[in-house]
Amino acid sequence: MATWRVNSDLRGGDQLVLSGGGPPEVDILPNILPDQSQLAEEITFETLKKAIDTTGLEEQEREKRRQVIEKFQKAPFEEIAAHCESKANMLQDRLAQIFEPPPSPSGVVSGGLPQHQSVPVYEMKFPDLCVY
Repeated sequence: MATWRVNSDLRGGDQLVLSGGGPPEVDILPNILPDQSQLAEEITFETLKKAIDTTGLEEQEREKRRQVIEKFQKAPFEEIAAHCESKANMLQDRLAQIFEPPPSPSGVVSGGLPQHQSVPVYEMKFPDLCVY
């Protein structure tokens, strides 16, 4: 005589099994609950790339390119040169600021020229050592 029974496994999934009293058993419904690995969505670089909405960004880039091309085609040379010169000056000032040497942990700045008073490394504070 065949009987139906439900086997519960450790993962929380149940199986419906038909057994006829002898050793062979037939698994009618494999795990009713899917494996946890199937539940977790796989996140890859490609899925993240698809999730980002790039249509708005592409449209903004096209519009900006169109404006730049139009400006160079219609604006007088003097206006373009003045605009580029101001951008170049701002860039040069920023680069000069970036490459300006950091203040010395030991020297006192007077008149724009640092006084070179050497301080041994063991007397410097830790953040000052990180700067150099």
